[in-house]
Amino acid sequence: MHFTNLLAGSALIYFTDAFKVPKGTTDGFYKVHLNAQGQEIHQRVSNFETEATPAEVSIVKRTRIEKREPLWSRWCGCGNELNHGNCDDAVQDLKDQMGSTVWVIGPQAAFYSIRGDAVAFSCNTRDDVDALTTADWVTMAAEVATYYCGWYIAGTGQWNWIDPNFNSTVMGYMIWGDGVDFCGNAEASSSLDCW
Repeated sequence: MHFTNLLAGSALIYFTDAFKVPKGTTDGFYKVHLNAQGQEIHQRVSNFETEATPAEVSIVKRTRIEKREPLWSRWCGCGNELNHGNCDDAVQDLKDQMGSTVWVIGPQAAFYSIRGDAVAFSCNTRDDVDALTTADWVTMAAEVATYYCGWYIAGTGQWNWIDPNFNSTVMGYMIWGDGVDFCGNAEASSSLDCW
Protein backbone atom coordinates (compact mmCIF):
# COMPACT_ATOMS: atom_id res chain seq x y z
CA MET A 1 0.00 0.00 0.00
CA HIS A 2 1.10 3.54 -0.60
CA PHE A 3 0.58 6.70 1.36
CA THR A 4 -1.92 7.77 -1.29
CA ASN A 5 -4.16 4.72 -0.94
CA LEU A 6 -4.13 4.05 2.74
CA LEU A 7 -4.74 7.35 4.35
CA ALA A 8 -7.13 5.46 6.49
CA GLY A 9 -4.73 5.51 9.82
CA SER A 10 -2.06 8.35 9.63
CA ALA A 11 -2.76 11.95 10.35
CA LEU A 12 -1.46 15.41 9.93
CA ILE A 13 -1.95 17.21 13.19
CA TYR A 14 -1.48 20.79 14.23
CA PHE A 15 -1.39 21.23 17.97
CA THR A 16 -0.52 23.97 20.41
CA ASP A 17 -1.72 22.41 23.64
CA ALA A 18 -2.17 18.74 24.46
CA PHE A 19 -3.37 17.03 21.31
CA LYS A 20 -6.14 14.53 21.95
CA VAL A 21 -7.98 12.34 19.45
CA PRO A 22 -11.75 12.50 20.06
CA LYS A 23 -13.49 9.62 21.84
CA GLY A 24 -14.75 6.95 19.52
CA THR A 25 -12.16 7.56 16.80
CA THR A 26 -11.82 4.37 14.79
CA ASP A 27 -8.76 2.82 13.15
CA GLY A 28 -7.64 5.01 10.28
CA PHE A 29 -5.65 7.97 9.02
CA TYR A 30 -6.82 11.47 9.86
CA LYS A 31 -5.99 15.13 9.52
CA VAL A 32 -6.57 17.50 12.39
CA HIS A 33 -5.97 21.22 12.47
CA LEU A 34 -7.00 24.23 14.50
CA ASN A 35 -9.67 26.48 13.04
CA ALA A 36 -9.70 30.27 13.45
CA GLN A 37 -11.33 29.87 16.90
CA GLY A 38 -8.57 27.51 18.06
CA GLN A 39 -10.77 24.41 18.01
CA GLU A 40 -9.39 21.09 16.79
CA ILE A 41 -11.02 19.93 13.56
CA HIS A 42 -10.59 16.21 12.83
CA GLN A 43 -11.37 14.74 9.43
CA ARG A 44 -10.52 11.60 7.51
CA VAL A 45 -8.32 12.23 4.49
CA SER A 46 -7.77 10.09 1.43
CA ASN A 47 -4.79 11.58 -0.41
CA PHE A 48 -1.49 12.04 1.39
CA GLU A 49 0.10 14.14 -1.35
CA THR A 50 -2.39 16.94 -0.65
CA GLU A 51 -1.47 16.91 3.06
CA ALA A 52 2.37 16.89 3.05
CA THR A 53 5.28 18.12 0.96
CA PRO A 54 8.09 15.97 -0.42
CA ALA A 55 11.48 17.18 0.84
CA GLU A 56 13.88 18.82 -1.57
CA VAL A 57 16.87 17.24 0.13
CA SER A 58 18.50 13.95 -0.60
CA ILE A 59 19.15 11.60 2.26
CA VAL A 60 22.33 9.59 1.94
CA LYS A 61 22.18 6.01 3.17
CA ARG A 62 24.55 5.48 6.10
CA THR A 63 27.34 2.93 6.03
CA ARG A 64 27.39 0.01 8.45
CA ILE A 65 29.93 1.81 10.64
CA GLU A 66 27.79 4.96 10.70
CA LYS A 67 24.74 2.90 11.66
CA ARG A 68 26.58 1.81 14.82
CA GLU A 69 27.12 5.39 15.93
CA PRO A 70 24.74 6.62 18.65
CA LEU A 71 22.84 9.06 16.46
CA TRP A 72 19.46 8.41 18.08
CA SER A 73 17.86 10.09 21.06
CA ARG A 74 15.39 7.76 22.71
CA TRP A 75 12.65 7.61 25.31
CA CYS A 76 11.16 4.42 26.77
CA GLY A 77 7.77 3.77 28.32
CA CYS A 78 9.04 0.92 30.49
CA GLY A 79 6.31 -1.47 31.61
CA ASN A 80 3.88 -0.40 28.87
CA GLU A 81 3.64 -3.46 26.62
CA LEU A 82 1.64 -3.10 23.42
CA ASN A 83 -0.55 -5.68 21.73
CA HIS A 84 1.93 -7.19 19.26
CA GLY A 85 -0.46 -7.42 16.30
CA ASN A 86 -1.88 -3.93 16.75
CA CYS A 87 1.60 -2.42 17.14
CA ASP A 88 2.94 -4.18 14.03
CA ASP A 89 -0.11 -3.13 12.00
CA ALA A 90 0.03 0.52 13.13
CA VAL A 91 3.75 0.80 12.34
CA GLN A 92 3.31 -0.91 8.97
CA ASP A 93 0.36 1.34 8.05
CA LEU A 94 2.44 4.43 8.80
CA LYS A 95 5.38 3.16 6.75
CA ASP A 96 3.17 2.05 3.85
CA GLN A 97 1.62 5.49 3.64
CA MET A 98 5.02 7.20 3.54
CA GLY A 99 6.32 5.03 0.72
CA SER A 100 9.89 5.85 -0.32
CA THR A 101 9.53 9.64 -0.14
CA VAL A 102 11.25 11.93 2.39
CA TRP A 103 8.46 14.14 3.75
CA VAL A 104 8.57 17.64 5.26
CA ILE A 105 6.42 17.96 8.37
CA GLY A 106 5.64 21.49 9.47
CA PRO A 107 6.13 22.80 13.01
CA GLN A 108 3.87 21.15 15.60
CA ALA A 109 2.43 18.66 13.12
CA ALA A 110 2.44 14.88 12.84
CA PHE A 111 1.40 11.74 11.02
CA TYR A 112 -0.03 8.87 12.99
CA SER A 113 -1.67 5.50 12.55
CA ILE A 114 -4.12 3.95 15.00
CA ARG A 115 -4.77 0.22 15.16
CA GLY A 116 -6.83 -0.98 18.09
CA ASP A 117 -5.03 0.15 21.25
CA ALA A 118 -1.74 1.01 19.48
CA VAL A 119 -0.63 4.25 17.86
CA ALA A 120 2.46 4.64 15.68
CA PHE A 121 3.54 8.22 15.10
CA SER A 122 5.97 10.61 13.49
CA CYS A 123 5.67 13.98 15.29
CA ASN A 124 7.38 17.32 14.76
CA THR A 125 7.21 18.67 18.30
CA ARG A 126 9.22 21.79 17.49
CA ASP A 127 7.35 25.05 17.01
CA ASP A 128 10.01 26.82 14.96
CA VAL A 129 11.33 24.50 12.22
CA ASP A 130 10.18 21.91 9.73
CA ALA A 131 11.15 18.30 10.31
CA LEU A 132 11.78 15.41 7.95
CA THR A 133 10.42 11.88 8.13
CA THR A 134 10.69 8.70 6.06
CA ALA A 135 9.48 5.12 6.28
CA ASP A 136 13.12 4.03 6.67
CA TRP A 137 13.48 6.24 9.73
CA VAL A 138 10.27 4.86 11.23
CA THR A 139 11.81 1.39 10.80
CA MET A 140 15.04 2.52 12.47
CA ALA A 141 13.12 4.19 15.32
CA ALA A 142 11.23 0.94 15.92
CA GLU A 143 14.57 -0.91 16.01
CA VAL A 144 15.94 1.62 18.52
CA ALA A 145 12.80 1.28 20.67
CA THR A 146 12.98 -2.51 20.55
CA TYR A 147 16.68 -2.60 21.43
CA TYR A 148 16.60 -0.08 24.31
CA CYS A 149 13.01 -0.32 25.57
CA GLY A 150 12.18 -3.97 24.96
CA TRP A 151 10.04 -6.18 22.76
CA TYR A 152 6.77 -4.28 22.09
CA ILE A 153 7.39 -1.83 24.94
CA ALA A 154 6.33 1.76 24.21
CA GLY A 155 9.25 3.74 22.84
CA THR A 156 10.29 6.76 20.79
CA GLY A 157 13.39 7.57 18.79
CA GLN A 158 14.67 10.71 17.08
CA TRP A 159 17.51 10.71 14.59
CA ASN A 160 20.01 13.39 15.66
CA TRP A 161 21.51 13.62 12.21
CA ILE A 162 20.24 16.06 10.03
CA ASP A 163 21.46 19.45 9.03
CA PRO A 164 21.12 22.93 10.50
CA ASN A 165 18.06 23.66 8.38
CA PHE A 166 16.15 20.49 9.21
CA ASN A 167 15.33 18.26 12.11
CA SER A 168 14.00 14.71 12.27
CA THR A 169 10.57 13.98 13.69
CA VAL A 170 10.22 11.90 16.85
CA MET A 171 8.96 8.48 15.82
CA GLY A 172 7.67 5.55 17.80
CA TYR A 173 4.69 3.76 19.20
CA MET A 174 2.71 3.59 22.42
CA ILE A 175 -0.57 2.43 23.89
CA TRP A 176 -3.37 4.62 22.62
CA GLY A 177 -6.69 5.39 24.25
CA ASP A 178 -9.12 8.27 24.50
CA GLY A 179 -7.34 11.34 25.85
CA VAL A 180 -3.75 10.16 25.27
CA ASP A 181 -1.50 12.93 23.93
CA PHE A 182 0.97 10.72 22.09
CA CYS A 183 3.00 13.56 20.52
CA GLY A 184 3.18 15.35 23.86
CA ASN A 185 4.13 12.13 25.66
CA ALA A 186 6.63 10.95 23.02
CA GLU A 187 9.60 12.65 24.72
CA ALA A 188 8.21 12.78 28.26
CA SER A 189 9.87 9.70 29.73
CA SER A 190 13.13 10.07 31.63
CA SER A 191 13.95 6.41 30.88
CA LEU A 192 16.52 5.92 28.13
CA ASP A 193 16.28 2.14 28.41
CA CYS A 194 14.36 -0.53 30.31
CA TRP A 195 17.27 -2.84 31.14
